[in-house]
Amino acid sequence: MSRISLVDPQTLDGPLAAYYRDKPDGKLDVFRLIANAPTCAMPYLEFMKATFARLDITGHERELLVLAVSHLEQGEYEWVQHVHTAETIGIPKSKVAAIADGFKVQGPFTEKEWALLNFVREVVQNVRVKDDTFNAMAQFFNDRQIVETILTIGGYITLIQLTEVARLKVDRILGPDVYKSAIEDAASGKN
Repeated sequence: MSRISLVDPQTLDGPLAAYYRDKPDGKLDVFRLIANAPTCAMPYLEFMKATFARLDITGHERELLVLAVSHLEQGEYEWVQHVHTAETIGIPKSKVAAIADGFKVQGPFTEKEWALLNFVREVVQNVRVKDDTFNAMAQFFNDRQIVETILTIGGYITLIQLTEVARLKVDRILGPDVYKSAIEDAASGKN
């Protein structure tokens, strides 16, 4: 049971009602939790959808990033959703397992992925990153990609804080469906 009440879908109106009705993540309890803040809910949901489908990094890099943030922040709800998303888009189980183990060694990761994961770790744990970490990231990622990475980290930290403070339990696994929906919306030009 969530410590913060979940909005009754029957009480939703306007864009939030449409989101609940039309989007797979609208069916998740996390949406009903976010809907408690109606002035922030739609802008936040649109921002998070952009992190799914409109970044200038690959879907694999994005999922590794989200798994790393979820592991570092101990975000059970997001971890469970994104393990399934990672599997759906073809990320090897060895990489997911290495992140679950704290991604202490490069092991299964490419140099580019390892630079990304170390960057994520330092941003999450220290906010600031060492010059060596930044330079390794900048070797593979341009300024846009670095800024989008930081924004995605922040978006997921916020989501994890919300689900962990509420003690929200995983209600159903729809991560892969949410990913697919965001990709389809981006391809068709929908919000």
